[in-house]
Order: sequence, then C-alpha cells, then structure tokens
Amino acid sequence: MSMIHSIKFPINMNTSEYNFRDDFYKPLLENMSTYYRGVGYFSSGWIKQNADGLFSFIEKGGSIKWITSPILSEEDFASFSLGEEARNDVLLKERLSKTIDDLEIALSEDTLTALSWMIADGLVDIRIAVPCGKLSGEFHDKFGYFEDTQGNCLSFNGSNNESINGIESNYESFTIFYSWHENDEIKKISRNNRERFFRLWNNEDENIRIYSIPDSVKEQLLKLRKSKSRPYSISKHRLSGPQLPDIYKVIRDYQREAFEEWKSSNFSGVFAMATGTGKTVTSLYCALREYEERFFSEASAKYQLIVLVPSKTLVKQWSAELANFRFFPVICADSDNPAWKSEVKKIIDDSFYMKIESNYAIIVTYTSFIKSFQTIFSKLSEDSLFIADEVHNLGSPNALSIIDQINFKRKIGLSATPKRIYAPESSMQIEEFFNSSYPYTFSYSMTEAIENGVLTKYNYFVRFTELDDEEFDEYCRLTNEIGFIDTRTEKTRSLTDAQKMKLIKRKAIINGAKSKRQELSSIIEDLHKLGKDKYCLVYAPSGSDYFDSDEDSERIIIQMQKMIKNDFPMIKLSSYLGETKDRNRTIESFKNGNIDILFAINCLDEGVDIPRTEIGIFTSSSGNPRQFIQRRGRLLRKHKEKEKAIVYDMITIPPLLLKSSANQNIARNLILNELRRARYFVQLSEQRYEFYDIFEPILEKYQLSFTDINIDEEFL
Repeated sequence: MSMIHSIKFPINMNTSEYNFRDDFYKPLLENMSTYYRGVGYFSSGWIKQNADGLFSFIEKGGSIKWITSPILSEEDFASFSLGEEARNDVLLKERLSKTIDDLEIALSEDTLTALSWMIADGLVDIRIAVPCGKLSGEFHDKFGYFEDTQGNCLSFNGSNNESINGIESNYESFTIFYSWHENDEIKKISRNNRERFFRLWNNEDENIRIYSIPDSVKEQLLKLRKSKSRPYSISKHRLSGPQLPDIYKVIRDYQREAFEEWKSSNFSGVFAMATGTGKTVTSLYCALREYEERFFSEASAKYQLIVLVPSKTLVKQWSAELANFRFFPVICADSDNPAWKSEVKKIIDDSFYMKIESNYAIIVTYTSFIKSFQTIFSKLSEDSLFIADEVHNLGSPNALSIIDQINFKRKIGLSATPKRIYAPESSMQIEEFFNSSYPYTFSYSMTEAIENGVLTKYNYFVRFTELDDEEFDEYCRLTNEIGFIDTRTEKTRSLTDAQKMKLIKRKAIINGAKSKRQELSSIIEDLHKLGKDKYCLVYAPSGSDYFDSDEDSERIIIQMQKMIKNDFPMIKLSSYLGETKDRNRTIESFKNGNIDILFAINCLDEGVDIPRTEIGIFTSSSGNPRQFIQRRGRLLRKHKEKEKAIVYDMITIPPLLLKSSANQNIARNLILNELRRARYFVQLSEQRYEFYDIFEPILEKYQLSFTDINIDEEFL
C-alpha cells in the first residue's frame, strides 16, 4: 500500500477548522512526488509558509507545475486578445518582472536561491493562462492534484489561491477526491481533474491561451541564484533537465578525456572509438558537459542536438539514450513519425518569427538529412551540436555534395573506423569538415579496449573452405576478364560498369562457396556438443547460388537455415534482414534466449547493440575492413554472463590441386585477400601467437610471408 493511503483527510477542509499548511500541504509534500496546480495567483508568502514541506518535497525529487494568471489590466487583456505574440512577450515580461522584484524583497536568500535553482532544474515550471475566445475575464480557477510514484492521485477543488491569505487569513475551503476511493464517482472526479490540468497545460482548451514564461523573465529569475551549487540534494534521475543517467554514473576516464580533448579543439572533432566502447554515451556526455558549462553563466542557455545515423534501427537506439540523458523533446525524423517535418519547422518558425529558441534533440538518417537539408536542416540554429554517428557515411557522394553548406559550430564525428579505406579523397573532406585528422581528436582503439577490460577477450578459430574446380575456374575467368586492379584504392571508381559487375560476381563466388554450407553445419555440431549453441550470430552471404541460373532460386541464407533446422531441429533459428517486419522484437527474442541462432546479412553491421551475443560465425565478408571490424565489435561488448567471445571465420582457399599452373598467381592473390582479414582478427585474439602455426601450410604452399599480408594499423 502507498504511504499516502495512510494519510486521512476529511472530504471538506476549511481554514476555520484546519491549518492548511500543517494539516494539508505539509503531509502531502512530504509523501507525494508531483504537485500540479491551476490557481488564480501564487505569492512569495505561500512559498515562505510552506518552505519546509516544499524543500523536503524537492529533496525527494518532486516536481511542481503551476498554471496561474498574470492578473492583467483591461488594456493588457485587450492586447493579448489580439494574438500578437511578440507584444504578448513584452506584456508578460513587464508584469512578471515586477513579480520577481517582489519575490526578491519578500524571500530570504536561502529560499530565493532554492526557488531559482528549482526553476533552473525544471523542478518548478510555471505557465501563464489568459482567457480568450468566448471568455473575457481572468483565469480564476483553483484546483490541483498531488500524485505519488505509484500513480495514486489526490485532487482538490476549492476557493483559495497559493497565497498567505489563502492559507491563513481568509475563510477558504476545498473538497478532496481520491483516485483510490471505493466510490467510482469520486475516482472519476479525481482523474478528470488530472486530465483537465493537462488539457490546459498543453494548450488544448480553445478558450484559454497558455504561455510559457518569457526567456527574458526566466533569465531574470535564474540570476537570483546566489550560489553555484544547489542548496538541496536530489535524486538526479528526477530532474527534468539533461543529466547523467544513473546507469552511467561512473563515466570512464577515457570518456572524460574525450570531452577535454573536444573542448580544447574548439568543440569540433572526430572520436575514433572501437565498437562497444560507448561512442554514443561519450558524445552525449560531451553534449551534457558543454551545456552545463553554458548553463550557469548563461541562464537562458539551450541544448540543441542534431544526430545523424545510418539506419532506422539506430534512430530508435539513439532516441532511448537521449531520453536516458533527459534531452527532451526527442524528434525522430523518420517514416515512423510522419509529423517530424512539422515539428522541426515549428522550432525554426519559433526562432525566426518569435525569437524563441527551443531545446531539441533531432535524430535523422543520413538519407533524410541530405534530402531535406536545403528546406529544413540548413535553417536550424548554427549553435546546434551536430553529431554524425558512423561518420564515414558523411563521405558518400550525396553527403559530400552538401558538406560545405553544413555550418553548425559544434561538431562530433563518431566511428570505430572513420577512414574510408578505399576513398582517401572523401576521408580528407570529412577530416577537413571536423578539423580533425588521424589520430583524430580522440582515439580509443580496440587494442586498448580489450587490454583495459572494456571489451571482452575472444578466441579466433579459422575454418578453411575450399573452392571446387568449377568455382575456381569461373573465379579465374572473371579475374582475367577484369584485368589487374587494386581493389584497395579509389582507382576502382574508374572501372567500367562491366568490370564492376564482374567484381561483384567474383565476390559472390567466394561468399557463396558450396563448402561453406557444410562447414557451417560442422561448426554448429561442435557447438551443440559443447552446449554452446545459443547467442550465436551467423553472417551469411547475400543473394542466391552463383551457379544456379533459375531466377527464382532460393537465397543462400534460406538454404543455410533450412539445412541447420533439418540437421538440428532442437535449435531455434531466425533471421534479421532488411525485410524483417518486426526487427526490434527479433533482437529482443535473441537477447532473451528465445532465439538460439540469428542469421543476418548486412543489417547488423553498424551500431546495433546486442551485448549478449557470444559466438560469431563469419561465412562471408567484404574486402573492406570496416565491415568485419564492426561485425566483430558486435561480439565483444561486455555482458555479465559472457566470459569470452568466440569467432569462427571461414577463409576461402583455391583447390588444393590446381589444374593449371597459369592460375597460380590468381590463387596467390585470392589467399592474400582472405588472409588480410584473418590477420586483423587474429592480431587481437587469444590466438595471436599461433598465427604461424595456423597459416604456415598455406603461406609455404604459395611462397608467401607474414609481411606480405598488409593491414592498416589504424584499424587495430
């Protein structure tokens, strides 16, 4: 039972029989978590009289919302009824500025400081109500409600204002209603009072206009703070402004260092942080710290964030993290929120026409940002903090076409792999945009993360999958037709469309080698025998079998799933593909162990957080290190029930016996390309000292040495 149930109030209370402060407000302020009040006016006297209960309420993280009247003259009201927003701001400023002067005179320094801090923290929010439409008087209602953390609501209607006369001198009374009362009608009245308050608060009553306190007045109020520290303690998760979530209460040293480096770089830079080391949290910690530093010296400071992400899945993840940090409102600019354009345009219009700057956090995919840049995003404040997640996406041709027009002053680029390894020119443009080149504003490598226990250690097991004669012959034919190219450079952009198509086909032969399907079954069998066939992620090839000419041929990933389901019917399988309807539910089922093995193609490459993943089977990979490095990052995130991750990597090799020595060089280059990925993987694994033992037979056969396998140190 809630504590409030033990507090007994009569149905009616009046000031002749009861002391409103001690008998009503104090016990409620000490036991409830929210106090919402619609009232003709409140005064410094009410605050002074209820200071003990009020600050006890705040200590526990309570929050207050007041709707009140500015008590306008007839001339003032006439001006308001014209609906001239700019003039209204002036009128409110004049009327409320005098109220603040009165507060400063009437309240002690401690109480005044506490009230100012409560408003600054968003614990106290005040809005002004002015009748309009068919109403031509004042906002004269007097009702309110208290609510506890369990949703129990006590509401009341009565005659008193929030003033010293209203609780001491006048004859006043009110009637009390409980949401937990056995009488349904009383319950209904209690709920209705709550609903009515929020209709007013949200400006949904056509005959009442609700105004927020003008920024100029709020700044005047906040300047009354006499101390840099709050005169009360409070559970931070109840503050309404941005704050560090309790789940991240221990910010790591390297994340603090990232902020200091970013600050010293004039709040612009790239964070090169290994997947799983908290890029999102680090950037939001930076946003929070930067905002806090402005907040005290600039009372009207706003936080304005624009976050670019590569996928809708990441829109949802970022939305959750922004909510954790209490950056509100969060606007998700994607197809799941059809109203996003009007929401963002309102922010722009308020700034341009009303000179009102709003707090906001907008999350948008790269595609939507680029498409709507000229019409929407270019009009947002230059003071916005621009965060580009997976920042290498900013190097796409479409993004580069507008990059010079993006004028936001504060910028953070995030990626485990900022460099576009095959596109040095676009990498350079990204670096110029953020004024940050390798080793970047802040770097935290996977090597450091594993050594420092931020990421889990992993075992790396190679499974050699041999091309059959038909596959290798076709691979050689395509190679000869393409001619020699270095696929690790930007020169591939100058290839003809025919050459590019043959490159894709050649890669499809490697990724879809028939031997990989049997090898996958062998790996699953080994895992099943060890009782480790859960929390397993299989990266499968896209498309269908290269040699199947039937247009309706079944995709390889489906073939793999059917094979595993047939061989191991007790194992629960699913897939995570572009067309998967409820991908979030699929991820949750995998996290909860309701799916043992999850098959994916490309959808889990960037940013998706599944810490419980313990085993990764790589049946296919592109030649770009970014892909397999980020895929590995999915596996290395820490989880309390995961001691170590396991990586199985299928390394494709030519037939052991070549039919023609003329293809020796092609075979050698194929092996070099495959071993390059293997070296990235093995370098940081628990098997790093076993590289020669694992690969010695292959290296000797093709007269290769360890130094022939070149890798980029930036990706380690």
